[in-house]
Amino acid sequence: MPSAPIPNVGVPWKSWDCAIGAIGIPRSGKTYLLRQRVAEIRARTTCYAIAHDPNGDWQGMRASSRDELLGHLARHPGSLHVLACDDGLELIAAAELIASQSRRAAGVDADRGVGHGRYMVPVLVVIDEAADVGGMSPHHLAPQFRRAYLRRRHLGLGFLWGSQRVSLVHPVLYDSSTELNIFRCNDEQAIERMRRAGVPREITDAAPTLAQGEHRTWRPWGTA
Repeated sequence: MPSAPIPNVGVPWKSWDCAIGAIGIPRSGKTYLLRQRVAEIRARTTCYAIAHDPNGDWQGMRASSRDELLGHLARHPGSLHVLACDDGLELIAAAELIASQSRRAAGVDADRGVGHGRYMVPVLVVIDEAADVGGMSPHHLAPQFRRAYLRRRHLGLGFLWGSQRVSLVHPVLYDSSTELNIFRCNDEQAIERMRRAGVPREITDAAPTLAQGEHRTWRPWGTA
């Protein structure tokens, strides 16, 4: 774990809201877009950056366990760190641990609501395949993931996630995102869940016919 915050001011507690998703069929351009978003966010926001990627699609300092990742982060806090484990819940646990230390260093107590106006270094959490987190399905979202995703501003967490297994994505990831990027998607049930989450019909109707690399972006609220 980092022994001290990155030497910069970070962001005011609770001011940063980032929950960006990208869904679609394989090789449609999701990971490329997420890499762009990571670069954009890190260029303007001082943050720790960690990713769950068991398949080797992300370049960064790779670790096979949470302890190894935390050790790498302590030595290289400004790098992108990649955790290559089966279940992304391990990354969520690491992110919460890093964020709790960052809040403590800034004098922030999220549970008591103490820390308004104080600056902390947030944690950017990148999940290459959301369905690999806690056995996700449309009817199940692991409580730890749900809590971290919905309380992200209070905890000092930001999320970028992708999925090619759109039939397994829980609706909370849709309706609580700040930006949803929809690539080609042929799963009618998933499209209907997106509609119920509020994605406009002109976007969902276009999803099955999008060309490779083409996508539609929906920003329901907030900003990354």
